[in-house]
Amino acid sequence: MACHDASSEIGHFPLEALAIFHRLQLSKNANPDELTSVSTLSSCAQLGAMDVGEWIHENIKKQRMKLNCHLTTSLMDMYSKCGNLEKALESSIGGQHVFQSNGSSTMLAWSTFLAVLAFWKKLWNL
Repeated sequence: MACHDASSEIGHFPLEALAIFHRLQLSKNANPDELTSVSTLSSCAQLGAMDVGEWIHENIKKQRMKLNCHLTTSLMDMYSKCGNLEKALESSIGGQHVFQSNGSSTMLAWSTFLAVLAFWKKLWNL
């Protein structure tokens, strides 16, 4: 019973994360960094909150954050799970394709790329 109770609470964490992120935005004293962006994009993906995810994507561009593997795959995952396959595969930062702007063909990036395609293939076959 305790395991069931604990697992039912997990669903609230993405909501709490977005609430904390919203408070961060209101403070105006702090800008989301890479870690905050990756974590919040994960919550956006879980909740289908593409509007917040798009704001984070724009903020990444505005702050000129270097796209590393974590940011790249988080953007791909968020856009895919929020229902925008085109943006998952073609979103641009500084005019570059999100996947290409990663700069290296890491296993994590390729795995995410393939997971995005598999996720959508599964939906198309329903």
